[in-house]
Amino acid sequence: MPMAPPPLLPLSALLLLLAAASHASAKPVQIQALLATPLSPDRVSAPSELAREDDTNVFAGNLAAADDAAASTVRFRVVHRDDFSKNATAAELLAHRLERDERRAARLSAAAGAANGTRRGGGGVVAPVVSGLAQGSGEYFTKIGVGTPATPALMVLDTGSDVVWLQCAPCRRCYEQSGQVFDPRRSRSYGAVGCAAPLCRRLDSGGCDLRRSACLYQVAYGDGSVTAGDFATETLTFAGGARVARVALGCGHDNEGLFVAAAGLLGLGRGSLSFPTQISRRYGRSFSYSALRDAFRGAAAGLRLSPGGFSLFDTCYDLSGRKVVKVPTVSMHFAGGEEAALPPENYLIPVDSKGTFCFAFAGTDGGVSIIGNIQQQGFRVVFDGDGQRVAFVPKGC
Repeated sequence: MPMAPPPLLPLSALLLLLAAASHASAKPVQIQALLATPLSPDRVSAPSELAREDDTNVFAGNLAAADDAAASTVRFRVVHRDDFSKNATAAELLAHRLERDERRAARLSAAAGAANGTRRGGGGVVAPVVSGLAQGSGEYFTKIGVGTPATPALMVLDTGSDVVWLQCAPCRRCYEQSGQVFDPRRSRSYGAVGCAAPLCRRLDSGGCDLRRSACLYQVAYGDGSVTAGDFATETLTFAGGARVARVALGCGHDNEGLFVAAAGLLGLGRGSLSFPTQISRRYGRSFSYSALRDAFRGAAAGLRLSPGGFSLFDTCYDLSGRKVVKVPTVSMHFAGGEEAALPPENYLIPVDSKGTFCFAFAGTDGGVSIIGNIQQQGFRVVFDGDGQRVAFVPKGC
């Protein structure tokens, strides 16, 4: 009996979801059309609209106010780090992204096999969600307002950590950020947290300035990045000028690390200090893969393979000169029989300007599956913190 190939990981992960393996029932191969547009050879000459927009446009969008009893969702605009790149080609940006993905995949595979990983009866691996910053990442950003009056702040979104923080003046040590550094002395809504306050006791690495009786925080990431300073509460302003008051956050006076141009980080993890947990009172499993690469190759036998692969990808096709190509459909299968079919651009991606497209999955020695942001594009991803579930809604964005 032939040995099964190693499990494959979708790359370019934002959410870094770790899940147990299961088996989907065999189904006839479905075909859909791929618009075969290669990467542009041109260099990016300017940052994205969000990176250059002025303060009057920072909070464009729609968000319900915190004290609005009818509100059920919080929304903010998200942009990828590549949108801030200048004088880089699409191929160069892709190469940098794959390097980051390779580091993240190695870190996640190692974490799944460590002592803090556990195994369920069905043989699946359950492991903790890991901060993207621990892999030197910071893939996605949003711009919010901090304080009263609001100071615009470009924040990293991180689903693997909890503490919300940003750089604050006066700086003992600060890295270069986009826009002005937040000064709590100019904010009417800034509130210090005392050493004996329940909020201070929630910190994993907290401390106390006895002279001021002020709670101190410190967060360190696996890439050597660190932030430390005062723990406080502040008002955050989102789209449309709506405000969420008394959000616990770190006001960092001593910061160092790989945060690109961000002013700070919006922690979206599951801990008690994460932003979703803090607002939860006011606003009220399984990804599987089995021999996907080989099955795709068999179903796509009519396409011309490109020899040698590309970077992490070992299955690439020469689609030069073709505008529309019929390709096999790839679906995510979940427990209970649910499935979500992926659009072709979510798993066949251009890697150069010549018409080479690669199957965006790569092998690993571990049993961990990562649902990456390329696979998630066009889906609304819903986190049910109370029910410990994740939902994927197609065409939700």
